[in-house]
Amino acid sequence: MFSPIAWGTIRAVSIEPDQAARTGGRLAEQISTRLVQLIKQHGDRGPTKCRTYIDDDLIIVLMRGGYSRLENTLFEDGKWLDVRTTRQTFQDTMEGRLTETIEHLTGRQVSAFMSASHQQPDMQIVMFVLDRHVGDRQSSADPALS
Repeated sequence: MFSPIAWGTIRAVSIEPDQAARTGGRLAEQISTRLVQLIKQHGDRGPTKCRTYIDDDLIIVLMRGGYSRLENTLFEDGKWLDVRTTRQTFQDTMEGRLTETIEHLTGRQVSAFMSASHQQPDMQIVMFVLDRHVGDRQSSADPALS
């Protein structure tokens, strides 16, 4: 279950406490809240639901809802590719802000950023690959090393 969190005049969405243990705890909640705030601040409506998953050096943020009336009108008129292109352009524009936020909250450098959107159902996903902590050993079985 998702719940809104107030932050100044911007309303953000984050995970409920019962979801925190499975998805990264307080850090995941902070990431969800801050990324939704940034998207709402620099974009239009912004997502209505958000969940962040953290696993070692990977952070995945899944956002749902938030298409604007303009985007819905274009989509209904068959211009789904225009909507997808605009969303991708916005994600590319936001990459620096989103990456800086992740680096600030985690204390680690982001080595890669990826994003995508889907229209029915309305979803966006952003992924961050973090540099490994100093001293972390990588297994030779790690597929990211290939």
